[in-house]
Amino acid sequence: MKALGVDAVRVTVLWSVVAEGKKNNKRADDPAGYPAGNWDRYDTLVYSAKQAGIEVLFNVTGPGPAYGHETPPRNRRADKKTWKPKAAEFAKFVTAVGRRYSGLYKAQNGLTPGRVSLWSIYNEPNQGGWLTPQFDVDPKLKKQIAMSPILYLQAQYLNEGDFILYQNPRIIGNSQFLLRDAEPVKSEDPSSRRYWFTYQSGLFDAAEQPKPAAFAYGLPLVVNVAAPDGMGGGSVNVWGQLRFRPNGLQSDTVQMQFRPQGATDWESNGDPIPVTNGVGYFTARLTVPVSGAFRAVWTGEGDPPPSLASREVKVQF
Repeated sequence: MKALGVDAVRVTVLWSVVAEGKKNNKRADDPAGYPAGNWDRYDTLVYSAKQAGIEVLFNVTGPGPAYGHETPPRNRRADKKTWKPKAAEFAKFVTAVGRRYSGLYKAQNGLTPGRVSLWSIYNEPNQGGWLTPQFDVDPKLKKQIAMSPILYLQAQYLNEGDFILYQNPRIIGNSQFLLRDAEPVKSEDPSSRRYWFTYQSGLFDAAEQPKPAAFAYGLPLVVNVAAPDGMGGGSVNVWGQLRFRPNGLQSDTVQMQFRPQGATDWESNGDPIPVTNGVGYFTARLTVPVSGAFRAVWTGEGDPPPSLASREVKVQF
């Protein structure tokens, strides 16, 4: 790889491999809480890559151990290894991996595994071999709906990806695959995996109904805690974009709204934010007294749509 000019290598860190032989979630956020030998292949790889002058990108992903997943219904037991991973348990595993490869952690053998600085989360969550259910019956709608975008919050990751792009001027843009979900393979049994063997990563479903990701794509919003005030509130950094508006406008404004945790009504927070960037980016620093949710609202002047709200972004101080 080095002879070919490779700078970094992507490595899949399988939750199930590191947790093999671990029966419960005790000390799941501690590298020492897992069988020591299960780390060997990753320690060796990180060391070898460093010796060759190659960086390592760890893609930390399921499937995971039995304690890390919900129990599927009887008719879906074939999917038990990938069925509805528990976010809190996966977070503990990611924490353990991060600690071991922080460059500061000393393993049981006294050695310090190398530092890994490049990370990504979950491999192909829109593919049934990694995450299930991809589709399931909604008890209210009485029909099959796409579940994987709900399990990995498609809308949120689209916005966070755009924010990463914004922070890196050498990146021109992101590609969205697809606009609409592909039709299923209608020659296959609707209850089989092969029926959904096409791609369902669109902003709209195959019937052209918008997913939450469609609204998030048109008006991205990211809100990060800047500084807690020690009394339950604090300041936040806001970033967003009016992607749906024409480029080059200098007259748009965005009103940030806030809804305190436990409340039902939205209230304006701060003055309207002027959008002076040529492709619609806007930024702000806001202060709130408690945890809650933010959204950005754009109101037009006779242009359709008359107004548009972003997705809700929850902030916890």
